[in-house]
Amino acid sequence: MTLDIVIPALNEHENLKKLLPFLRRYSNEQTTNIIIVDAQKSKDNTEKLSMDWNCIYQKSEFSSRAAQLNQGAKISEAEVIMFLHADVFPPSTFLADIENCLNGKKDCGMFSYKFDNPRGLLKINQYFTKFDSDFAGGGDQCFFIRKSTFNENSGFDENYILMEDFEFFKRLKRKKVAYQIVNSPATVSARKYHKNSWLRVNLVNFLTFRKFKNSCPPDELSRFYKKWLNS
Repeated sequence: MTLDIVIPALNEHENLKKLLPFLRRYSNEQTTNIIIVDAQKSKDNTEKLSMDWNCIYQKSEFSSRAAQLNQGAKISEAEVIMFLHADVFPPSTFLADIENCLNGKKDCGMFSYKFDNPRGLLKINQYFTKFDSDFAGGGDQCFFIRKSTFNENSGFDENYILMEDFEFFKRLKRKKVAYQIVNSPATVSARKYHKNSWLRVNLVNFLTFRKFKNSCPPDELSRFYKKWLNS
């Protein structure tokens, strides 16, 4: 199996400084490429860091995660793509986990996750990520997919500044694309919860998701989320 890991970035040098060595340690450089798509607004040293770790570096003219993800997928020549946030660590067994999932006749999948600092009520959030629900499919779950399946389903909708991952996964489920949640947890940064509060983040997430389910326009979703949450 060949795998490309696509990472959208916007001033993510500090997170990538820890993530890239991890990915190189637990992957085969002969079969795994790391593609970093850096937003035009980035002002840090991500390009040099990418070169140091032998990654494919792309500059995006947009500071839009959906556009960055599509750009990375477009240049990918691998059989499988994993979309990864810069502050998320997949499990160290991610290569074998992905291969086992796709060999089991699935076309895509994702990981459950745990927080890097799971204090108090965060343990509730992480517990439920191993179950399939309407809230499955978020970007923190290291979504992976066959490149052919990604192309057949037109990739991410670039109208969405927010919820682009849920929108794509919603289309996949509607077409009955076979998927699996792999219960081998990724590690997700809890920084958003520490900047705000558990109650505030969960309430804003719930209301944003409800708006999404009710077909709220993408730009309105983004405005609502940014108004109430310091991410």
